Amino acid sequence: MGPNKINSIQGLRAIAAGLVVLLHVLGMAEKFSAEQSVLNQFFHFRHFGSSGVDIFFVISGFIMTVVSQQKYGQPSASMHFFKRRLIRIVPMYWFYSSIMLLLICLPFTLQQSVFDLTFTIRSYFFIPSVNPTSQEMMPLVAQGWTLSYEMYFYLLFAFFLMFKKGLFLPSISIIFSICILCGFLYGIAPNSPYRLFTNPILIEFLLGCLIGTAYVSRYRFGSLFSVGLICIGCLGFLATIIYGKSGYTRVVDWGLPAACLVAGIVNLEKAKGFKTPHFLVALGDSSYSLYLYHTFALMVIGKLMQMGLLSSIPIDLLVVLSLLFCIATGHIAYLCIEKPITRYFSKHKTAPFSKRQAAIIH
Repeated sequence: MGPNKINSIQGLRAIAAGLVVLLHVLGMAEKFSAEQSVLNQFFHFRHFGSSGVDIFFVISGFIMTVVSQQKYGQPSASMHFFKRRLIRIVPMYWFYSSIMLLLICLPFTLQQSVFDLTFTIRSYFFIPSVNPTSQEMMPLVAQGWTLSYEMYFYLLFAFFLMFKKGLFLPSISIIFSICILCGFLYGIAPNSPYRLFTNPILIEFLLGCLIGTAYVSRYRFGSLFSVGLICIGCLGFLATIIYGKSGYTRVVDWGLPAACLVAGIVNLEKAKGFKTPHFLVALGDSSYSLYLYHTFALMVIGKLMQMGLLSSIPIDLLVVLSLLFCIATGHIAYLCIEKPITRYFSKHKTAPFSKRQAAIIH
């Protein structure tokens, strides 16, 4: 672990990815098992794993703000930033999308899936499109819908790096506010491609940018205040588990608690040297691979459940074992696939970043 890496961010990444995996593990258990998991029946926990996406979005805004503080207005800063982001996101996304495409096209695999050339092309290039199989706004690798938002963030951020630093936050706030208001006024449907620009979830990225701006400024959160933010974030998440979602936007339910959690933990690490467990930092490094890969691991487990080969295992134990299997094999995928590929492209395709930037932007 490099000395400049924000370990708490890596730990939060691990937790966020784990929540998303748990969401899909519970969905698999619900689909393929007649036995009900305790977690699926525990208040409103069944869909709580979706909050991992909100944590990721806040983290994304935070990271982009922190690594680019000294880059505004510099020649080629926009291009270097966007290249780094493409190298981080695209190769692995295309790799797992290609595996999914292969499974769709091969006989005796995903027989219920429908191949559509236009949808496939749009999926590879992060353009929102209705999946012909599920009829939902999801790409080939379903959880990749979030990457369309990430690419939108990156494009906006790269554009504003060409100007003075003080222009970014006011401009992005105005852009998001106008777009979200238009979405509300015109009733943009969830399956509309325009949802990408009008979804209130964009506010979570903005919250991360605000936290990042405060983090790099001279302003310091006290340790007591940081702990308070962490507690508020945790209580906010707990409220949605016990009482369910409020009925408003997910920004209220999960975005604000995620922002409190991120702000509290990163500032506690900065002020008091809060130590994130080493295993969480390591799993945070592999969180992107886990996020994309786990779908395929769960396909295998789901098929074994369908065949009755795992029927002797109690469903709650199977949920835990499936979660651990995804995490372990996801980390192996990171070490054996993502890390070498990313290292290759980083070495040959971009100008080097500073050590601090390289550590944080990972």
